[in-house]
Amino acid sequence: MFEIVEPCYLEEEPEFEKEWAFEVSPTMFVVTEADSEKKIDFDEGVHEQYNAVTKKVDAHSITGKSILAIKSQSSTFKDPQAYLLEKLGEQTEEEVAEEVVTRYSLSTLSDLLLELSPHSSVEKEIEIERIIKIVNDHSFLDHPLHPTLLQHIPQSVLSPLLVRNVLGRLFATHSNGLKAFEFFKFSLQHSHFHPSSDAFEKTLHILARMRYFDKAWELMEEIQRTHPSLLTLKSMGIMLSRIAKFQTFEDTLEAFKRMEKNIFVGRKFGTDEFNVLLRAFCTQRQMKEARSVFNRMHPRFSPNTKTMNILLLGFKESGDVTAVELFYHEMVRRGFKPNNVTYNIRIDAYCKKGCFGDGLRLLTEMEGVNCLPTIETITTLIHGAGVAQNIAKARELFEEIPMRNLRADTGAYNALLSSLVRCRDMESATGLMDEMEEKGIGHDNITYHTMFFGLMKSKNLDSVSELFDKMTKKNFVPRREQW
Repeated sequence: MFEIVEPCYLEEEPEFEKEWAFEVSPTMFVVTEADSEKKIDFDEGVHEQYNAVTKKVDAHSITGKSILAIKSQSSTFKDPQAYLLEKLGEQTEEEVAEEVVTRYSLSTLSDLLLELSPHSSVEKEIEIERIIKIVNDHSFLDHPLHPTLLQHIPQSVLSPLLVRNVLGRLFATHSNGLKAFEFFKFSLQHSHFHPSSDAFEKTLHILARMRYFDKAWELMEEIQRTHPSLLTLKSMGIMLSRIAKFQTFEDTLEAFKRMEKNIFVGRKFGTDEFNVLLRAFCTQRQMKEARSVFNRMHPRFSPNTKTMNILLLGFKESGDVTAVELFYHEMVRRGFKPNNVTYNIRIDAYCKKGCFGDGLRLLTEMEGVNCLPTIETITTLIHGAGVAQNIAKARELFEEIPMRNLRADTGAYNALLSSLVRCRDMESATGLMDEMEEKGIGHDNITYHTMFFGLMKSKNLDSVSELFDKMTKKNFVPRREQW
């Protein structure tokens, strides 16, 4: 049966299925003259959109220029310098530029520009592949890796961007976790190098995923001593979710206590940390344990609506609609006010079970209590209409998006696309994919996966070949799981 990939409802959190997946696509940006009024359209291609910038620009070269917009994976920030000046008070343009770059995991403006330069990108790719080959080919158990890295990787080559990319490849290819750990430790030993939180989290995830928990604790303790600012709720969640998966309930609670006492020193644990612990059990569908933790610890950590939504989402991911509704009513009895995330979770629970009518009922209910639907709400309902083979309602919901003052994004188009594919209307699906391109709405892994699935089901191998050619001409590299 065709699997739908639904949107994620808890802001800035990954879907449970993918847990702490790392994206490999870089943050995009535009550097222009300070007085430029050039329209920013990231879909045109970033290389054509920055001007008056050379390939060897560093943070000192931005005089008279402005980082006009930065596009993350989820949104676009216009004029981030002005925003940060407002938030951070009086600072120099250089300091603000550094802050802008740091906020998006790129340590210097020169790294940012090198990311865009076609020629340097080729050189960078060669260097990354060379280092990965050194790491993977080394017989680590027989000989220490550090002397080899010292011999083949000069200090001048190391940068936060390069280390992040090397670790990203090692993470994606499930390389030996101990080797990745050694490479990260090697980078830390250079006084000029300041690691990014992304590189630290990748290394931690690699170790925890391979159950090297002693090494993972060693890494966290080292970071606590040398770079405590890198310790975040995300790194806490990576560790706790893996311990919850591979070790016992008591081990997970002990890990939480150890983090509070020895790792996150000086930090007062509160609701946010409590939410991370609950999420660790929910990601593993361990709802009995999650409920036990909630009952035992909620007097100490005052739960909030997000706490309740985490548990609600956990029940939903366990596939128990009854448990979702029972916990929802308990949430209301406890005095928590449901928000659009709460309703999105409930709607998705019904839609996944094929109860599309109940999903529509909840849409009416949330509008009745002045809880406005989001694009995620409508996207979920379009998916639900597809599951119910109600393509007319799927189209109607899609066409209502602008009337609700919402903007159809890639997720909404993918939802309608999957509904069309379910109904074997490949002609309309192909037309919708073309419409996405015309409107500048990018195709992603789900778009291509859905279309390839539909075309192969319809035994239209010529169209499969044509779509593959289009994809490769755009230099789109699908994720491994797509195949």
